[in-house]
Amino acid sequence: DMHGGAVSVSADGAAISASGFDIQANAIGNYSSGPAGSAGTATGGTASVLASNGGSITVDDKSGKALLSIAANGVGSSGPDPANAMGGSATLEANDGTISVLGDARLTADGLPSIGLFGVQTGSGLAATGGTASALIDAGAAGTGAISATNLIVEADGDAGSEMRG
Repeated sequence: DMHGGAVSVSADGAAISASGFDIQANAIGNYSSGPAGSAGTATGGTASVLASNGGSITVDDKSGKALLSIAANGVGSSGPDPANAMGGSATLEANDGTISVLGDARLTADGLPSIGLFGVQTGSGLAATGGTASALIDAGAAGTGAISATNLIVEADGDAGSEMRG
C-alpha cells in the first residue's frame, strides 16, 4: 500500500507571503504486472494550511494569476492487480486569521486513476473514493477570519471511470 504523509503550513499570529503555494500529501499507485496482491491501495495523506490568531497568508504573483494548491490525492492504477485510489484530507482554514490569494485556491482530495508511465494500462479497473476537502472560516475569540480568492475550487472526487482525465 502507498500512503501520503502529512504536511501543514501555519501562520499563527505571524505572516507568510509567497508568489505561489503548493503543498502535497499524495500517494501514487503503480501498475502491477506482478503476482496477485502486489499493487495495494494508494491513499492520500493530510495537507493543511491555517492562518490563526491574527496570522495572515498572502499568495500574490503580481499578475493576478497566483495559485494556492493543497492536494491530498490517491492516484491508483489499473492492471492485472489494480492499485485502488482513495483521497486523503485537504484543508484551508482561517481561524481569527486571513488568507488572501490573488488568483485561485485549489483544494483536492481525489481518488483518481493514473495513465501510468506507459499510457493506458490493460487489465482490471480500479476502485476510486474521494476523500475530504474543506475550506473553513472560524471566528474564534477575536470574532474574525477571512478567505479570499479569485476562484475557490474544492473537490473530493472518486473517479475510476477515465484514465484520460486531464
